Amino acid sequence: MNPDNLENLTPNDLIGIYADYIDALRCIYQLTPDNVENTFIKVKDILLNKYKFDIDNIFPIVVRALYLRDSYMKSYLQLYDLINSLDNYEHLRRNVYRFKDIITAIENNEIITNDQYFELYKPNSIFNAIMNDDVTTLAYITNQPDFNINITIEKDFFGKNSNINLLEACSYYGSEKCYLYLRENNNFEPSNLSIALSFLGGNPRIINESLPLIEEDNLDKCAEYVIASHNIDFLIYLINNFELSKMVLDHMIRHMCHYCNLEALLIFLNFGLINEFVYLIYRFSNDDLALYFFKKFKESAIKRFPIFSAMQDRLSKTVKYAIECGFNIEETNDIQKGILHYAAEYDLKEIVELAMSRKLDINKKDDNGYTPLHYGVRTGKDMVGLLISYGADVNAKTNRNQTPLILAHGNKDIVEILVSHGAVVNKK
Repeated sequence: MNPDNLENLTPNDLIGIYADYIDALRCIYQLTPDNVENTFIKVKDILLNKYKFDIDNIFPIVVRALYLRDSYMKSYLQLYDLINSLDNYEHLRRNVYRFKDIITAIENNEIITNDQYFELYKPNSIFNAIMNDDVTTLAYITNQPDFNINITIEKDFFGKNSNINLLEACSYYGSEKCYLYLRENNNFEPSNLSIALSFLGGNPRIINESLPLIEEDNLDKCAEYVIASHNIDFLIYLINNFELSKMVLDHMIRHMCHYCNLEALLIFLNFGLINEFVYLIYRFSNDDLALYFFKKFKESAIKRFPIFSAMQDRLSKTVKYAIECGFNIEETNDIQKGILHYAAEYDLKEIVELAMSRKLDINKKDDNGYTPLHYGVRTGKDMVGLLISYGADVNAKTNRNQTPLILAHGNKDIVEILVSHGAVVNKK
């Protein structure tokens, strides 16, 4: 996409341009056992290879989708392992170990105590019956004399814990037969959470029962799960049928970024529901997209642009444009780590050159005593050479008396460059 032509593109143009990007992320959030391999190919070919997504940003997306759709746990773990196999990449989040342990325990008839996910997967448990829409087992359990029909289970929606009851579990898992049984035989009424969870469950009958029950007090949560489900039809339904307050709109935009629902964001833009720079736009890991939003909402972007998050995601074109538009180049984070430090750490040579043209201090230290060169030695020899060419002190010491040479230990090429430019061996 030509950065000089961005202003002439409409949101609908962008939906067309990024159709493959949108589809790849939708496949992650709508994963099923029969499309794991196809989704992996899209992640590899489209997100990683074409759009240069950082692989470290892919894993949280997969895990977040798993938490929202844990009935497909095995499929998400298969996808995770396929991505992990790329280029011998080794990345295993703690919560992934937990899910793998649960699957192993179930297969080996072992018991894991005090774990809600084990309860979900444990054969013959009531929540497992609901997850599999096994109304026969549900009826048998609920008709036992001592059964507490108000039982709940703790459900972790990726850091947001809720205790869900039986009907809410039916909505969440899209278990139509169990849902209807509880409604007809146990006088369950849909709660606000049940209504919202129906959009994650995706069952048409349950959703159709829920749609007329959406009101102001449950609209916010319904909107979140509509966005998380990547179901555009229901998003448009909400736009057309409800007066969305500024608070709800702000929350929805944040959810679009959190759940990587680019199509939803662009539809919002097309409806005129976005009127300032989207702070979390960097979550999409797309430099051209971030630049588009910056140019479209330049005045608010200069005030709100999260430059360090953008640099971590290597959105170099947007960062450069922000600086050229007057963004405070001397901005630092809470430990006084500035633009040069980040540029050195994330291998943004063009930003280093731009910063130096603005006379930034090449040897400025953050609160830990790190100069840009201390970060640069972990990036590569080209970055080290560039920083040295601008006068970086090869013998600068951190608060722990570490020089760039000490931090470069084990990297022969960088050690040679530092020594050839005067780095003192064994300097403490």
